[in-house]
Amino acid sequence: KRIELPKDAAAKAEEAAMMGLAPEAGAEADENEVPPDEPAIPLRPGCQPVGVIRAYDPSKGFGFIRCEGMEEDIFFPRQSLPEDFQIKRKKELPDLVGVQASCEMEPGTDRGPRAQRVTLLLRWHADDRCWLLRRS
Repeated sequence: KRIELPKDAAAKAEEAAMMGLAPEAGAEADENEVPPDEPAIPLRPGCQPVGVIRAYDPSKGFGFIRCEGMEEDIFFPRQSLPEDFQIKRKKELPDLVGVQASCEMEPGTDRGPRAQRVTLLLRWHADDRCWLLRRS
């Protein structure tokens, strides 16, 4: 069921916005807005982009990470995954699509962005007292 708002709800929201108590109607925070004094950070060990594995095929031995705001996906070979995840048989490996990951980038290549090491992000599962892959 839909909830009907009172007829004066829009006027009250506009009044609150004018008093600085609420965002203006229709105004949404833009996640891509960056303060003008925010410095650019070079990619180095310890400073890694974070994204989500968009595709991975263990039999082919490669996959792609999508980072929000980047036009191109980041390519990664099987060897860049943690050792326990470098398995070639799909049945022996958890599905990595949708898993959050960070990566160390290879120095500039002509073939587009490429990861030399992929780190799979984990989350704590309190009921089972164990770590699980963090999924989006």
